[in-house]
Amino acid sequence: MSIYSQPAHPGLTCKQTVDQIVETIRKACVPIGSANVPDFVVEADVVSLAEAQRLASFYSKFEYGLKRLLWLGVN
Repeated sequence: MSIYSQPAHPGLTCKQTVDQIVETIRKACVPIGSANVPDFVVEADVVSLAEAQRLASFYSKFEYGLKRLLWLGVN
């Protein structure tokens, strides 16, 4: 069985699972030399709530509001 096809352990937290995936990717990149590049793996937030709200377009907010209205119905 390849290390790339091993199942995740159900007792791991989300962060531990992500760390395991990142480590597997890093190990897979070692033979081609990519893992030796500075900042190859960086631990940082993917996106903050404020940034996500800022990046959400008017259209996407409108679309979500309309879908929510349809899901919840009009009282």
